[in-house]
Amino acid sequence: MFSKHGSCSLSNVFRRGIGRPQLHRFHGANNVNVSPSISVNVETEGRGIELYDPEGRKHMIHSIWLRERTNNAEKIHAESRQRLFDVSDYVSSDGDIASGSRISDVSLTGSDLSVEYADGSSDCFDLKCILAELQDPNTLPTFISGKRGAFPMSLSTPKPHLWGSDLSGHFSIDMATHEHDEIVNSQGKMADFLNDLFRYGTALVKGTPTDRDVYERFLLKFGLLRDTNWGKWFQVMATSNKADSESDDGVSVADAAFTNLGIPFHTDGPYNRNPLQHQLLQCIKQSKQGGESQLSDGFAAARALQLHYPKQFDILTKTKLRFRYYDDNVDMFTVRPMIVTDDGGAINSVYYSGRVDASPSFENIEKATEFYYAKKLFTEHINEATRQISFKLEENDMLIFDNCRVLHGRSAFQDVEKEKQTASNPVESPSEKDHTTNNQVVDGVKLDSVSRFLRGCYMDSIDIRLRKYNRVLSATSRSYSTTTARVGFVQLDECTENDMEIISDLYSTATTGEKLAERSLALLKMLGSGSIDNPCHVDDGHLGANVDLLEHGLQTATRAFRDGQEDEVVVAALLHDIGELLSPSNHGEFAASLLRPFVSPKVSWMLQHHEVFQMYYYNHKMNPPGDRNIREVYKGTEDGKSTCAGVTVPGESYQFTVDFCEKYDQKSFDPNYSSMDIKEFEPLVTRVFSRDAYWHTPNHPKKGAVTG
Repeated sequence: MFSKHGSCSLSNVFRRGIGRPQLHRFHGANNVNVSPSISVNVETEGRGIELYDPEGRKHMIHSIWLRERTNNAEKIHAESRQRLFDVSDYVSSDGDIASGSRISDVSLTGSDLSVEYADGSSDCFDLKCILAELQDPNTLPTFISGKRGAFPMSLSTPKPHLWGSDLSGHFSIDMATHEHDEIVNSQGKMADFLNDLFRYGTALVKGTPTDRDVYERFLLKFGLLRDTNWGKWFQVMATSNKADSESDDGVSVADAAFTNLGIPFHTDGPYNRNPLQHQLLQCIKQSKQGGESQLSDGFAAARALQLHYPKQFDILTKTKLRFRYYDDNVDMFTVRPMIVTDDGGAINSVYYSGRVDASPSFENIEKATEFYYAKKLFTEHINEATRQISFKLEENDMLIFDNCRVLHGRSAFQDVEKEKQTASNPVESPSEKDHTTNNQVVDGVKLDSVSRFLRGCYMDSIDIRLRKYNRVLSATSRSYSTTTARVGFVQLDECTENDMEIISDLYSTATTGEKLAERSLALLKMLGSGSIDNPCHVDDGHLGANVDLLEHGLQTATRAFRDGQEDEVVVAALLHDIGELLSPSNHGEFAASLLRPFVSPKVSWMLQHHEVFQMYYYNHKMNPPGDRNIREVYKGTEDGKSTCAGVTVPGESYQFTVDFCEKYDQKSFDPNYSSMDIKEFEPLVTRVFSRDAYWHTPNHPKKGAVTG
């Protein structure tokens, strides 16, 4: 067995732009100056350390700053990684560093930075993480970056490519076009797609599924759907050239988007106090004539205004507009500038809508005139040819764009009836005819009745998922390819340090909490009945009961969840019978072994023995009758150190297992019970599998094993 937590090199920590990463390695033991490019010393009064990085830059690191990032098991909670102390405890009453918190010694061994304090305590840090944070303030601080040895990760999103010949240059939608089947099956392709979205402000995905449930599962891979005044989903249907309140079929038209009219550039929902971050439009049916999608880079327009007309730019960042939308159900209102900048003056967001905004009351005519002139100049930059693109969505295309950066619009359609007449013209070639929908109904809409149908939604938290995918990829983006990296040995005793670095990195990537959860739930789904969504299943999942093993697990977990149990108990309930058809006489041990590194000893003990405790409810009804109290053989044994694979188990485990079976397990064979959907448990399962392995037993011999 090999540990993932040993010394490691500084491979690929230091990057310049998108160039090839540089390699830095540390050598020697207990040497303060371990290489010509790295040196570290204690500050004269012990208030911190003085560190020179490989590029010769000097960093003064405060003692308490290091204390904040401690990996000391006595100072941080093993599971949550939260500190068990207040940093103010290390500050003296006169405002200086407390004497016991001053640094008495510092040393480097490999990439381990060892620090000793005057009070006799010590810390050991992964220097690559410390240096990454010092060089990039957006790098995740080490004390919340997860397990020790994790590759340092920047929280920064890609630098925006501002559209326009006078800024970052040309942009076309082809530069950010991706295929659904590639994205959904590759974390690397998913990261490429999301990085393009943040770089260009928009991206296009081709071949997305029409079925809304399947489509939603795809979306949830990279963000969270947002409920708005339109609901979670909205439909954009072009049915008429009317711009008044009713379409030809009597359906109320609450927005010009639901007509065949052209739509000028705008951002959606500026009246929302919490801005609508990303908008998605999926093309279900497309008109043959007109209806091109149009996008303009609001950041580029604002930056051009800032460069050429700084006074007018300043006016638009300081003049707060009033945005309002109301109907029979809502009345939404907020106040904000048209251009918002951050504390450093960088453009942060753009809100532009000529339909729902109102300028404030100005103190005089001159102020008002200056504002309207500034708005006119901004509008001209938005409409500048090199700052906008126009293209036509094809069916099953998904367009996504940053609604706080990219303005969107569309060209006009021709009427539905005219389009139908054009499509049926016998002189046209078959390739020019309009798409035939054959009375198809999607989301309750008859496609033959509309000239264009887009399924829309808004999403938040995409930056969170981007960081996740970048984190996974960064762990394997060393000096070798994740798909071709191979070790040189054919038997384990021949391995080298470099071999183990490769294995350790790839092992970490292949065993993320999300992947472990995905595999476990896939195995659970096999125990359910076959369906379109669950084609891989066993034929014997019912075992004569009124529900199959999947439904039994869902019922058990739902009861535990609704009873207010912790995540680990709910997940244990969901997966407790996952090994029933693989190890029928020992299926409790199967589930216990799967979850033991990630759940408390009490829960793994329950999983290990629950099938014996379940016999209380049926063993006396067998032929011949058995002892329903057979579970009592375990009374008192749960306190033994060897009872649960070397993990000390608390004494309440017996009664906990009795209660689990009584309240959740034995009740869950009811075909009429309303269980939660398996998708609702996915976040809980991922959270449990994302815990540090054996967090409850820090010295467990299996902690850190990566191969074997």
